[in-house]
Amino acid sequence: MRKLTGPSATVLLLTLTGCSSPSADPAALAADLPPARAVSPQEQAESAALAAEAMAAVDAEDAEAAESLAERALQRAPRSGRARAALGLALMLRARRSDPPDLGLWHRAEGELRRAVALDPRDPEVGVAYARFLEAEGHWSAAIQELERALAAQPEHRVALRRLARLRYDAGDERAASAVLVRLLALEPGDAEASYRLAQCRLTVAGTQPREEDQIAGFTAAAAAFAAYQRLAPADADGYLGEAHARLQRAALRAGTGREEYEAVRRLYRLAAELRPGAAEAWFGAGLAAERLGQIDDAHAAWREALQRDPMHVGAILALAGSLQEAGRRDAALPLWQRALGMDLDGGERRRIQALLRAAGAQGGDR
Repeated sequence: MRKLTGPSATVLLLTLTGCSSPSADPAALAADLPPARAVSPQEQAESAALAAEAMAAVDAEDAEAAESLAERALQRAPRSGRARAALGLALMLRARRSDPPDLGLWHRAEGELRRAVALDPRDPEVGVAYARFLEAEGHWSAAIQELERALAAQPEHRVALRRLARLRYDAGDERAASAVLVRLLALEPGDAEASYRLAQCRLTVAGTQPREEDQIAGFTAAAAAFAAYQRLAPADADGYLGEAHARLQRAALRAGTGREEYEAVRRLYRLAAELRPGAAEAWFGAGLAAERLGQIDDAHAAWREALQRDPMHVGAILALAGSLQEAGRRDAALPLWQRALGMDLDGGERRRIQALLRAAGAQGGDR
């Protein structure tokens, strides 16, 4: 599903290639601050309005409009950090239009953004803008620090919270991302994307807990988070798939799980299949729930449904083959085992299947 661990494609291109316009030294640009001068209240207000328009143009990826608006804002207030930040992002957009990006424009963009930070170090809008640039460069740790600095100045800055949560998640730190998402959802309880991301984080964290009781508590929290997401996005199959998976994982750990729980899990998987008819994962999960209910024929039928939708679904192949093998139906299991050998399996699973095939004298047992 993710996760990027190295520099972005942009920074790789900037590192490996030249540019089409003269390059500037970002540090020198950042140190060359405009001289202080008196700015009237009217100029200040006009500059702030133009800077806001420039940022909106940046968000719309209209680099020319953003650059023009930012320059007009700076004519009125040359030391406006927000206007400098908007100008820097506009230059970044222009730089990224070429392939490879224009290194001269890129350095100018960095210089303007560093100027903005020097001029208004406590302005969260400036911090968020600089974090956007740092993220584009592939400097995720620095971007995270910049966003946290912005949030220290304004803890309820929603854009900063949203960007920080995404960066934390993409960097593989689901615990930290969860904490940020909880803060964001307290401010915006109707944010479906944040709600789903929180559920994903809780599901991942639950599986990494060292103690079984903590895993059970984690899967319970994940199931509740997916249920909350369903209320915001009832037509999205992913919410039902997520809750069903979390509850199935919890049931496997918790002694004495009753039939009602497995029936509820199967209903969730079936609902996901109705919403997304091509979802092999929904039928695979429904098969697992049926198996735990002792309804083996239903389990086999569900796994076959999964394989009709995705003939290379590893889980469904292994589950169906294993169940057929246990039922003494080795001839039916053999082609599934052979198919599995052509898939990405861990070493232990591959050796187990090869042993089964050798025992049966089937071709492929020695591959």
